Amino acid sequence: YAKTGNGHVRFTYLGETSDICTNGQEFNFEYTGSEEMFVVPCGGQYKLEAWGAQGGGNYGGKGGYSKGNISLVQNETLYINVGGQGGVNSGMTNGTGGYNGGGAGGNGSSGYAGGTGGGGATHVATSSGLLSTLSDNRNSIIIVAGGGGGSVANGWNSYYGGSGGGY
Repeated sequence: YAKTGNGHVRFTYLGETSDICTNGQEFNFEYTGSEEMFVVPCGGQYKLEAWGAQGGGNYGGKGGYSKGNISLVQNETLYINVGGQGGVNSGMTNGTGGYNGGGAGGNGSSGYAGGTGGGGATHVATSSGLLSTLSDNRNSIIIVAGGGGGSVANGWNSYYGGSGGGY
């Protein structure tokens, strides 16, 4: 279930079919580089899945995966931040961290390449904001999938980033 590239979020409706929703209907959210909102169309049970973004480069760690079921109320608004893949390095210059908390890679030194950036986390919350801004409002966080670690590849060695986890 680990993810390459940018993160992803999927809600799957598990309730009874109605005029508005069908059992098994999916609502998908891709990386946009900004926060997205999901206004719950039908109250009931949903399966919620989140994938974090991969770290930068060919050897970046894959994004984590989290899943769970949740009961949602019709017209409730949820805030979604889908993680972006970490940036690649350019020679000794590090890669930037991915959207939503990916760390920047380290700079290289003589003969050694800089590291790629870490992938951004993906999360869904009842409050607006990047994951880093919700530390004083942790109860609003519903699900998180961590981003993968950055990597580095020199001409003779490749160091893989670790995969992200989930909560």
